[in-house]
Amino acid sequence: SYSASSASSCTVCPAGSNCSSSVGQPTDCQAGYYSEEGDITCRACPPGSYSASSASSCTVCPAGSNCSSPVGQPTDCQAGYYSEEGDITCRACPPGSCTLCAAGNYQSVSGHDACTPCEVGYSCPQDGMSYPQPCANGTYQATTGQSTCSPCDAGYQCSLTARLSECPAGSYSPLGVSECQPCSLSTYTVSSPYESCTLCPAGSACPDATA
Repeated sequence: SYSASSASSCTVCPAGSNCSSSVGQPTDCQAGYYSEEGDITCRACPPGSYSASSASSCTVCPAGSNCSSPVGQPTDCQAGYYSEEGDITCRACPPGSCTLCAAGNYQSVSGHDACTPCEVGYSCPQDGMSYPQPCANGTYQATTGQSTCSPCDAGYQCSLTARLSECPAGSYSPLGVSECQPCSLSTYTVSSPYESCTLCPAGSACPDATA
């Protein structure tokens, strides 16, 4: 506890503070240290934990992290290394123990124990990918966790690479083309999906390509 001058009572030392001197105000615990209410001095965080300044407790180091320094935030384990909750440092994966993410999945952060399915509009064609690949022009993928992108269907456009939308009347698209093209003069569309335009019959006019 501590007190100022002319005090009628002493004040219990607050958590996260150092009260080694009973005179004046307490001081904050430094990063890497902590104290509970009523403690006289700050105590060092135990191995495998860390804290910021003024901490009333220490945080256990999360799995996949390096906490060799109790000061500040932990850092991620590098690729090929791992750690369990409460470990001080990262350990090298034994040969054959770290599993590559299967095709259709990826993991961009080192030290994690799970893979992330590829998002829509992307593919992960190989095992062990760190980042997904965006679908190329003329292809799309509307489902997560896929290893390939599909060619845009004839009669559809897939400019967003994540879904198909049917070409409107008066336009068309062949297989693998991302944008619908307008029918040329003297041609028109017959029935959806519009994979091509039809030439106007002899003796007929087609001022409207939609009919």
